[in-house]
Amino acid sequence: MYQFAQSLIIEKDIARKVSLLEFLTNSDIVTVKEIADQIGVSPRTISSDIQSLRDSLPEGWQIDSLGNSGIKLSRQAEVPISSLWEDLVEQSISFQLLKFLFRGHKQASSALAAELGTSTESLRRLITFLNKKLSPYQLKILTKNQVTLVGSEADIRIFYHRLLLPFTHANFFFDDYPIHESFYHQFLRALDRDQIGPSVESIWGICWYFINTIRIKANCRIDIDDTHINDPLFQLFSPYLTQLYHQEGIYLDGEEGFFAFYCFIESWNFSEVPPIKTETFVRQHYRELQQSCDVIVGQLATELRVELTQTFFSKNLLLLFLKYTESISLSEKFVLAHLEVLNYGKHNYASYWQLLANHLAASPFYQTLVYPEHFISSAVLLLAEAISQESRARRHIYFTYQGEPAWKSYLANELNAIFGGRISLASVEMEELLRKQLDEEDIIVTNHPIDQALINKVFYISTIPTKSEINSIKEHFAHLYFSGL
Repeated sequence: MYQFAQSLIIEKDIARKVSLLEFLTNSDIVTVKEIADQIGVSPRTISSDIQSLRDSLPEGWQIDSLGNSGIKLSRQAEVPISSLWEDLVEQSISFQLLKFLFRGHKQASSALAAELGTSTESLRRLITFLNKKLSPYQLKILTKNQVTLVGSEADIRIFYHRLLLPFTHANFFFDDYPIHESFYHQFLRALDRDQIGPSVESIWGICWYFINTIRIKANCRIDIDDTHINDPLFQLFSPYLTQLYHQEGIYLDGEEGFFAFYCFIESWNFSEVPPIKTETFVRQHYRELQQSCDVIVGQLATELRVELTQTFFSKNLLLLFLKYTESISLSEKFVLAHLEVLNYGKHNYASYWQLLANHLAASPFYQTLVYPEHFISSAVLLLAEAISQESRARRHIYFTYQGEPAWKSYLANELNAIFGGRISLASVEMEELLRKQLDEEDIIVTNHPIDQALINKVFYISTIPTKSEINSIKEHFAHLYFSGL
C-alpha cells in the first residue's frame, strides 16, 4: 500500500516496521516466524520490532499475543488505520527533508542538519540516497550553497503526487496549510449538477488539488510550454477549476490553469459511461479523433475476431487519445511516474502490444510522440480489459451435481462467488448438458462420472469439496485474472 513511500525511507528499522505493520493488517493471526520469512529478517529482529511497536502504537491500537497461535493486530473501530503509518513516516528523516523541500524552502546544509536533528555528514548521506530515488523523475537535491530541490516544476509535482497519494486524507503532509478537501467535492458536485461530470478518481484529483495549491502559494510556478488554452475541453472545464482554486485564494493564470485542468482529466476513470452532454461535446469537437479511434477499433476487432464494439474499448481509447492530444509532453511525464505498470502490459501482453504498434504506426498523431511505446503500453492494458469483457460470456463452468437439493443449491452459489465475474457458472442436469454445444474453454464440475468423450475438461469434486479440488479449478482459470503472475 505504501511501497513507494517506504522505498524512500533511509532508516532500515522504520522501513521494516512499516512492512511488519502492513503484513499484520493484511493477516488475522500470524506467528513471528511467518512474519520473519515474509520480510526476510530473523525472528529475533521481528520480536524486537514488535516490542518497540507496542510501546509506540497510536492510541486505540494494540498487538495481542495469543500464545503458540501467534500475534494479532487489533484496534478500536473509530481509530483510522492510516494513523499507524503516519506516525512511523513522520519519524523518518527522509520524509522530514522531503516535507521541507515540498514547501519550496532552501537552507544551508549545516543549518538544515541542525533543524532536522542530525549531523551534516548524515544529511549528506541522506541526500545521496534520495538523489538515486529522484533520478528517474529528472530531479536532484543540490547542496552547493543551499539545500534545494531542482528540476522541472511539473516533474516535482508529479513526483510528490506519486509519493503523497496514500497520505492525502486528513491533510497529512499538508498540515501547515488549511486546504479544504470539501471544496473539491463541491467542484465535482457542480459538474454533476450541470450534467458534465465524468467518473473520476476523487482522491487522485484531491491530491493534485492539494499539491498545486501549496506549490503555487510557495511561489513555485509551473513551467510548461505545451499548453492549449483555446482547446474546447479546457474551455469547458476551466471556469469550474478557476472557481475551485479561487476558494483557496489562488488565481489560476494560463499555465497554472492548464496544468490544473490536465491534472483533472488525468483523474478521469476509464471503462465508465460519460455523461451524455460530455460525450456529445467530445464527439462534436474531436470528430477526427473519434473517427481515428473507430477505425483502429474496427481493424483490431477484425484481426482478433473479437466484438470490441460491445466493450468500453472505443471510449477508453478515445479518452487515452484525448489525454495525449491535450498535452503530449505532460502525458508522457505523467506516464513515466508509473512506468512499472506500463512495463507489466508490455511484458504480459506482448502479442497485443505488437498488434497495436502495427495499427498505430501509420497515424500522424503517433508520429508526434516522443515515447510512443508508453502510449501503446497504456492502450494494451485497455485492450486486454476489453477482450476480457467480450470473452467473459464464452467461458462457462457447467455444474452438474448429484446430492441433497439444499446443499446443491448452496454449493452452486458458493462456487459462483469463488470463480468471480469472468466465468459464468451454470447449474445443469446431465440430460441438459448432453444437449449443449460446448466451447473449447468450457469445463464441467461434477461429483459423478462423466463420459470423457463428450467433453474437453472435467473437474471432479467431493460431496463437500476440498481446498485442493477448488484450487485446481481456480488454477485452470488463473490466466483470466492476472496475466503473468
